[in-house]
Amino acid sequence: MNSQLIVGVEEEFLIVDERMRLLPIGGDIVDAANACCAGKRYEREQYAPIVEAKTPPCADSESLLAELRKNRQHLTDIAGKFSAFPCALSLHPLQKLGCEHYSTGDDRYDYMNSRFGRAVMNHCGMHIHASVGDRETSLTVLHQIVKYLPIFLALSANSPFDDGRDTQTQSWRRVGYMPSIPLAGVPKMFGCYAEYEKYVRGLIEFDMIIDPKMIWWDIRLNYRYPTIELRICDVLHDVCDVVAITDFFAIVAYRSSKRLEQTNNGPFSERIAQNIHSAGTFGLDAVIYDTDCLRKRSIVEYIQSVLDAHYEFAVELRKVDSLNRIRQMLKKGTPANRLRRFAESGNMENVVKSSILN
Repeated sequence: MNSQLIVGVEEEFLIVDERMRLLPIGGDIVDAANACCAGKRYEREQYAPIVEAKTPPCADSESLLAELRKNRQHLTDIAGKFSAFPCALSLHPLQKLGCEHYSTGDDRYDYMNSRFGRAVMNHCGMHIHASVGDRETSLTVLHQIVKYLPIFLALSANSPFDDGRDTQTQSWRRVGYMPSIPLAGVPKMFGCYAEYEKYVRGLIEFDMIIDPKMIWWDIRLNYRYPTIELRICDVLHDVCDVVAITDFFAIVAYRSSKRLEQTNNGPFSERIAQNIHSAGTFGLDAVIYDTDCLRKRSIVEYIQSVLDAHYEFAVELRKVDSLNRIRQMLKKGTPANRLRRFAESGNMENVVKSSILN
């Protein structure tokens, strides 16, 4: 593997009207957006007020930033023709996505709606892809970096409000919604890729899922692309933060691919799950259990130690600026606390307005 690491990002955005209320026209916006851009960059989701935007594979931070901005600007322009606005919110602070917002006419979504109900995908996330080699290598790397999941949740936590109330968490999407979804959370550990394939075939044969995309772990092997897919993050408003977190994840994955070793995180799965819950609840104020040095420590201290351990690889990949940005984010606080400042006026519409793409 050379030092050119390929990444990609999928961002899910809520569509709102001029009153900052959910607008179930995501499918129309997707069709219009794809009709006038090269490639299928936009996709409809299970709920009609959600649109997904995808970057092409990117080899460096500059091209990723350019593609993210291009996606967001085009989506904003198209939505404007419908008097609508895309927002970087994982949860609408005033409205729940309900049955009236279901997307219909798609066999896969109809199956999900009938099988799992409204809990599945009634929120927006950010999914980061990194290519680290073949499937076997990717699985080994995934096992090695599961312990870092709380870091990426704490940095991206951006969903403190739900149904008009402050949930007293940093990421209610992860803490409040994801635990109710089948096959979500911390991934299972496998001895080899063949064992993973056997597991997936069993789920399909027993009609638990219809494709591997219905495995909603916080991090997973993508079944379409030869990538590791980080799924734990909330969607973010600041595009430079998106690039920084993407690069941080890519650096972590790259370092692990250079130091391949079978890792048994099984004994620590509950600890990792507890760390994720703590990160989702308290964000950058969380205290977690470090599974390497076997002690409790603040998550900020932990993140700083991980940044230090990966610095030489950031230099190799020319991503030092992104690690510096992560250090700035530690001082700035979570995106969720930014939203809370906009809610201080007592008008939750200000939270939505502050999250409109610009």
